[in-house]
Amino acid sequence: MLRRIVVSSLLLVFGLFPTIWGQANTGRLDGTVQDPQGAYLPGVKVEVVNTATNAKWTTQTDAQGVFIFPVLPVGTYTLTAEAPGFKKFVRENIRVDVAVYASVNVRLEVGGVVEEVTVTSTGEEVISKTSQELTTVISRRPILDMPLVARNPITLATLSAGVTTSGGERASRINGLRQSVINITQDGINVQDNFLRSGDGFFIISSPTVENVEQFSITTSTADASATGSGAVFIRLVTPSGSNEFHGSLFEFHRNTVLNANSFFNNLTGTPREKLIRNQFGGRASFPIVKNKIFMFTSLDITTTASEVTRNRTVLTEEARRGIFRYRDTSGQIRTVDLFQAGGIGPDPFIMRIINERYPLPNNFQIGDGLVTGGFRWNVPTFSRVIRPSWRVDWRINNTHTAEAIYHLVRFDTDNDTLNGFEPMFPGMKGGFQDSWRSTGSFAVRSTFGPNKVNEARFGFQRAPVIFGREFDAFELAGKFYWVDFPTITDPHLIGITSGRNTSNFQWLDNFAWIRGRHTLRFGGDFRSIVGNQTANTTGTIPTLTIGVNAANPSPLPTAAFPSSTSATRSLAQNVYAILIGQIAGVSQTFNVKDPQSGFVEGEFFRHRIRQRYWGFYFSDSWRARPNLTLNYGVRYEYMTVPDQLNRLALQPVGGEAAYFGISGKGNLFRPGVMTGSPVTLDLAGSSNGRKFYNEDLNNFAPSFGFAWSPERRNWFTRVFFGGPGKGVIRGGYSIAYSLESVSVITNALGNNLGFTKTISLTTAAQGIQGGANFTSLRNGWPKPAVPVFRVPIPQLENFRENRGSGIFGFAENLRTPYVQTWSLSYGRELMPNLALEISYVGNRGVKLWRGIDLNETNIFENGFLQEFLNAQRNLAISRAQGRGARFDNQGLPGQVPLPIFETLFAGLPLSSGFGNSTFILRLDQNEAGELASQLFLNFLNALTGPRGNLPINFFVVNPEAFFSDVITNGSSSNYHSLQVEVRRRFSAGLQFNANYTFGKALTDFEGSGSNFSAFISLRHPRYEYRRAGFDTRHRFNAYFIYELPFGSGKRFLNTSGWVDKLFGGWQMSGIFIAYTGQPLSIVSGRGTINRVGRSGNNTVDLVGMTVEDLKKLVSVRKTGSGVFYFDPSLIGPDGRAASSIFANPQPGRLGSLGFGVLSTPGYWRFDFNLLKRVRITEAVTFEFRSEFFNLFNAVSFGAPTTNINSTNFGRISGHNGAYDPRIVQFGARINW
Repeated sequence: MLRRIVVSSLLLVFGLFPTIWGQANTGRLDGTVQDPQGAYLPGVKVEVVNTATNAKWTTQTDAQGVFIFPVLPVGTYTLTAEAPGFKKFVRENIRVDVAVYASVNVRLEVGGVVEEVTVTSTGEEVISKTSQELTTVISRRPILDMPLVARNPITLATLSAGVTTSGGERASRINGLRQSVINITQDGINVQDNFLRSGDGFFIISSPTVENVEQFSITTSTADASATGSGAVFIRLVTPSGSNEFHGSLFEFHRNTVLNANSFFNNLTGTPREKLIRNQFGGRASFPIVKNKIFMFTSLDITTTASEVTRNRTVLTEEARRGIFRYRDTSGQIRTVDLFQAGGIGPDPFIMRIINERYPLPNNFQIGDGLVTGGFRWNVPTFSRVIRPSWRVDWRINNTHTAEAIYHLVRFDTDNDTLNGFEPMFPGMKGGFQDSWRSTGSFAVRSTFGPNKVNEARFGFQRAPVIFGREFDAFELAGKFYWVDFPTITDPHLIGITSGRNTSNFQWLDNFAWIRGRHTLRFGGDFRSIVGNQTANTTGTIPTLTIGVNAANPSPLPTAAFPSSTSATRSLAQNVYAILIGQIAGVSQTFNVKDPQSGFVEGEFFRHRIRQRYWGFYFSDSWRARPNLTLNYGVRYEYMTVPDQLNRLALQPVGGEAAYFGISGKGNLFRPGVMTGSPVTLDLAGSSNGRKFYNEDLNNFAPSFGFAWSPERRNWFTRVFFGGPGKGVIRGGYSIAYSLESVSVITNALGNNLGFTKTISLTTAAQGIQGGANFTSLRNGWPKPAVPVFRVPIPQLENFRENRGSGIFGFAENLRTPYVQTWSLSYGRELMPNLALEISYVGNRGVKLWRGIDLNETNIFENGFLQEFLNAQRNLAISRAQGRGARFDNQGLPGQVPLPIFETLFAGLPLSSGFGNSTFILRLDQNEAGELASQLFLNFLNALTGPRGNLPINFFVVNPEAFFSDVITNGSSSNYHSLQVEVRRRFSAGLQFNANYTFGKALTDFEGSGSNFSAFISLRHPRYEYRRAGFDTRHRFNAYFIYELPFGSGKRFLNTSGWVDKLFGGWQMSGIFIAYTGQPLSIVSGRGTINRVGRSGNNTVDLVGMTVEDLKKLVSVRKTGSGVFYFDPSLIGPDGRAASSIFANPQPGRLGSLGFGVLSTPGYWRFDFNLLKRVRITEAVTFEFRSEFFNLFNAVSFGAPTTNINSTNFGRISGHNGAYDPRIVQFGARINW
């Protein structure tokens, strides 16, 4: 009922008033008109004319001399102001930018109306004086002239203050916020990939290029209510419009391997440069179809790239191929064993053909053991083709109505898709491909009703079908259709077949602005329908033969064949021998349901079809309270429907949140023996099945307010602190914005509930896997999984019986829409004409952010298991000391004690399966009380085993019918504070630059991801993980510039024409410089001391030999003969692990005392540069040639080191951080007319 009342009321309100959309590709222009003495003049006629299309808009100043054009298309304008008794005022070259409030202050001179005063503006405003929003506009000049490594204008957005980038532009974060709060639009329509948005917010479906973007703006904080729809940060791209003149260009850019530098680590290992041959060519044109009436813009960008990516695969040595197994015994001596002779079974012909024809020999031993296995490093070839045409048509219907239609197409195909791992394993093999047709479009009608009302109606869409395909070579097709999964070495083929997705977004928008006196009133609304289609679970539909050994099919190799060997050595020998003889340890196949009535169908893929709808409404007012004081305020309401699975293939636990606690009952976490709940049942869910995933959230109101004050008094204070009247500003604001999460969050949750997808694994003798003379193998055959029986509802216990790794995943009943509070306070002033300084404090707070948690934390406290674990450790130590071997049972030795929990669970088991089990002993040795308890739960005490003695089934976990019990909650938060300083100069006298510095700190317990799942290390200590965000960068400096050298015609030097000008004139330099400190780095143990290792593996360690400050002094990049290290040698032990005198693993049941992120990764700096030469061929035609150098000084971007103290590579840096390439050189040519 409440939902109907709220929605109906809003529809009624916005039915009475036309609605407005604040994210369209328009701007605003306002200002004041004064007489020579500074008095404000009312009733002055003000007119603006678009210089490209001659479209006109007219208004008058109000009683305080203020004029406002609330909605103007992006472009360049000429403004005129006329009043009796004054000269006509004309200002040319005024820029109106997307989503920016531009201001022009006019001072009329006394005279006749036939007299004219003309002023030429320098373009865009250098500081904003009427808005609290922190918005940066990137105009056409830097988009066109800057050295952009991908020729993607979004690169310039990442140079804004508050933006941190590592691992590439798509990993960028803004002001410490999650990527889900970024809203990127092109021509008013959202163009992000809404399937991946929560973890990949910078992935833009329309793939903008330098050619099809006129300009864009980025608003990083305190957005107005008209703009805060489904996000707190906004990037608005605008497609160029046509004009009355015919203008255009043709271009070609080229890169070649021979011009580029090799990467640091390729040089280190002697690997050749990765191939890179790239050609990017195309053109653009702008022209009238009907003069002054219909205009068209079109562009085409084609990019072909032939490149390589270095891979290092694990292969068998030449001896191992022949069955000669070499190992180092416990004394350090190398021994040799003929596996075929020791096992008595010869090689499998088909396997040997695979190995001999498909596997190369090692060319390095950076991976592998150096005796049996090694690495084959090679450069995987890949080829991609991207074709991006764009069209825009503008129609000036009459003086009060205009229309526009815009369409972008992206044709993207890649052979050997290395980005997604669809690539060949070795030379000569087939890989995979990616193929997509992405399209976006919008249509808008803009109408003016009198001098004070403007309406804009807009419809838009985006579609992004993509296929990830697989190519099969003749060798694979000649064999039987199954996958072969090898242990120890890289698989002989790419395991994967065709999958894909297509996420569509349809939007309906409408704009209305109404000027009433000094108020610009805006009413707004927006509707979106997002549908995410995904084809999943495809690979497993083909049977997979797992090569190896297990209890049902043990290795024929006798232990005696490997004297003085370790268990790890013997395991390696068994795996290698299993490969050579084709021994099969298991067969698996995945079956999917087509629809709720079909049952499981062999070969059928699983298909998601998720729909979510969004409604947003707002009201805002921009009030010119005084000519130099603007107050902006408003409120937005957002309603996001609960997502739904349209094909009804969705399962959720029955019983709401209580189901996640299982038999224990809601809230009975860590209360073994208390069982007030019920067994878990999975049933159809989603709106299409009459059972929503969670309750609707109907109270999402988002207020915003701000001010901008520009002092006008002429006194020493204004002159010193603001540069004079009207040359400075103080502005600030506060706003709330809600977040729209991506489709992938929903598909991940649904995909973890078994019922519509089942993988049948055959691994036991009862299932047909056997050893002996007729052992299960490629030559002897294998059993085939049977199609399972489908039924819904399905007890979770049935899933758990079939798969001990299964669990349940869903949503909190009252899951709320996450939101962000942002605030800012800024001081800005002109330092001199065209040069401004702005200093801002920017902060925000993420509230009710989504985070998936696991309620099935292993309990080791309330049940007394921790103390028993400590007792078992003591028993083990005494047994070893007394020469009784590695066993932890109570043998009656002095000091040993009974272990009632273990004794109950191990009753009737042989020593090797219980108290002498090597895996259990390893957990004791490594203090992993949580991980050992988890293994005991899975194997000895759960809902399948029933209670054991006096131990209840919920002894170890709250839900003993599931391995995990995951639920998406509002349990995360974030906090950010920063100082941002920016100096910018608009283009004047041949120079433009922008430089900014950010000193900030981002704190959170979870950074967000495509699944929004991140189980706590321990539910007992949720604040333990509240730390510097993983992307937090304390200091960052960005700068970019364009400088026309002062030589040639119209310049300071050699100001002449002819050959002198052609030789020395037209030279231009531009560059981008970035420098930043590292991101948080944590020293971890990888041990399950308090919870199972999958949850507490990121547990930190104890720092025992020094203070944190001492540790920080021993961290820096060190290049040695044995590799690159980040930690001082004193921190690394002789075996490559961390020095035990400095670092210690946490004790059982304890968290590490060394906090998260106390160290930082290596910092980085980079300089991109280009040199451009322009030559005028005719008055209207110019030719330009440019040389571009990305990462000019070949700065090395070192990745994070290995930080697990138990790794033998502790402190080693083995690669780059993925953000930047080694130096790349590009040449380009362009003809403009």
